[in-house]
Amino acid sequence: MTRVAVEIQAILVGALVLMRRHSVPLLGVLAVAAAATVWIMPRDAELLRAVRSAGAGWHGVAETVSRIGRFENSTLALAMFAAVVGMVRKSRRWKDIAVACLLAGLIAGISLNVLRPTLGRARPQAPAGPGFHWFELGDELDSMPSGHAMSNAASAFAIVPLAPVALVPAVVYTIAMSWSRLELNRHYPSDVLWGSLLGAILGLAVGASIRDRRRGIESTSRPPRA
Repeated sequence: MTRVAVEIQAILVGALVLMRRHSVPLLGVLAVAAAATVWIMPRDAELLRAVRSAGAGWHGVAETVSRIGRFENSTLALAMFAAVVGMVRKSRRWKDIAVACLLAGLIAGISLNVLRPTLGRARPQAPAGPGFHWFELGDELDSMPSGHAMSNAASAFAIVPLAPVALVPAVVYTIAMSWSRLELNRHYPSDVLWGSLLGAILGLAVGASIRDRRRGIESTSRPPRA
């Protein structure tokens, strides 16, 4: 195993340990989201129409936000920026931010490729009609969870444990990304809800794992007190 692979494995194991350690509040959040979904799903189409009606005239803005949310324009660009800043400033924190952002975004993308084909939920404009088409493939049958919401939330929230000041920007960014997908009629509200939630959980776990691992390395490298 290469050093990079070992490092990634350690980060992922750390993220799983953290989620297990906080399993009670985590399950509580998921239970609340599940309950909210039970209420939202029968009203998904109605809520989607309301959001799009309120955003009338902002379609161009939604397209721009959604375009920014593409992997190469968001996760990859932000990770590269943080890596460059880290090298120029010789900052370990910025380098960790780059790793957290990229790794969380990649894991979210991989997870999406499992979740969406399994559920097979039709997009709002899909000719197949609303509903879940289990284990069926197709671009029009991968509405849940929202890929833009999940991958961007994962990358944004992965920064928070390393730089808590990023919390508010991460929330605002995730909301804006979710709104853009609704305004463009690409997802239902429940799709962006679960995309944002799963992405945020994943990102926080990855970021916290990198933070704790860095603290552990720094504590062992300090000279013992006299």
